[in-house]
Amino acid sequence: MLSNIPDRKLQRYADLGVFGISFLVFAAIFALHVPTDIQVHIQRNSYPNPAPGFMTNFLYYWLVWLVSYLVPSQTFLGVFFSALLAFAVMWKYKLSRALIFEKLVLRDKNQTMARWMIISSIGLVFAFSLPVSLNLADYYLGQFSPNIWHNSTTIVVMPFVILAFYASYTYLLKPANGSFGLLILWTALIYIIKPSILPVLALVFPLLALSRYPLKRPFWMAALYSLLVILMLITPMLFVAGGSAGRNEGGGLAFGLFEVWSLYSDNYLVSLLATLLFPILCVVLYLKKAKEHLLLSYGWTTWLVAFLMFAFIHETGQFFKAGNFGWQLIMASYLLFLTSVIFFNKQLMKKGMIEKKDKAIMAAFLLHVVSGAVYLVKMMFLGYQ
Repeated sequence: MLSNIPDRKLQRYADLGVFGISFLVFAAIFALHVPTDIQVHIQRNSYPNPAPGFMTNFLYYWLVWLVSYLVPSQTFLGVFFSALLAFAVMWKYKLSRALIFEKLVLRDKNQTMARWMIISSIGLVFAFSLPVSLNLADYYLGQFSPNIWHNSTTIVVMPFVILAFYASYTYLLKPANGSFGLLILWTALIYIIKPSILPVLALVFPLLALSRYPLKRPFWMAALYSLLVILMLITPMLFVAGGSAGRNEGGGLAFGLFEVWSLYSDNYLVSLLATLLFPILCVVLYLKKAKEHLLLSYGWTTWLVAFLMFAFIHETGQFFKAGNFGWQLIMASYLLFLTSVIFFNKQLMKKGMIEKKDKAIMAAFLLHVVSGAVYLVKMMFLGYQ
């Protein structure tokens, strides 16, 4: 997928830049003792604690235990997992950039547009929801940012979420056994890292397959995928994206509208606008073309299903306030931003010019990126909330 990208030197600099910035962020979290799930995941699963059990999402926790068993040094663990998480962010960036370029045809080696696409793909991995008040202590909670920096399993799983999403999209475009097999592979890896997005894909993938191939073989294959995912998720951790050694699972699942969201958002509409300003403008200002764009429609449908799950389903007991049904929405928000960037850049390339509405969309995107930069600084001093 990277073969279409010009300016290889700039590409390498971008890779190193994303890795370097991400590594510094995670290293600062360890060095400044910023309280996040990253340290919690290490503390709960490090040797000499018992080895983690084989819960649904065991892979990362087993890696923590194994590394801490081989090198029982807190300094080494901080450096190692800072590098691992930074690599995951860089890989997410490389995959996103590859998809952005693959869906476009650069005419006459348009290096200016190529550079804009690299900038937009870099900005994509740092984009964040917009602040809803001057109270920076509550910058993150209540919104559904496309990127988070405080939860290790979400960071590690995101490249595989992109791969699974794209494999299913490829199958919708042109049904083939190869893309379906890749979808199964990426799904299996997501399952053992953090399966939050899988219930969403199990609903959306067959739904879009039905609309494109009503009661034909591609639909039945998508339905088979859905059945496999459901069977995988029928475990004691049904649809719950958490759990590690030492965690006492208390409570269960319940239904109720905005039970968790109401704890963190004073104005639902403002929270949605702060989360989705850029994707909304892409649709509103290119409404007709947006309706015809399958990838963008897939991104929006995935986000809406993830949002409905968050809106209506929550945990009870001690994890009621944890908002674990928000993780799939974080992942879906990134997919929506990614598909929106691809869609918007495609419109720019078709026209070969930038109009006023394009500047408004660019400004919204850059606001999300600037917000992400502000959030990273804020996180170091006021926490990730």
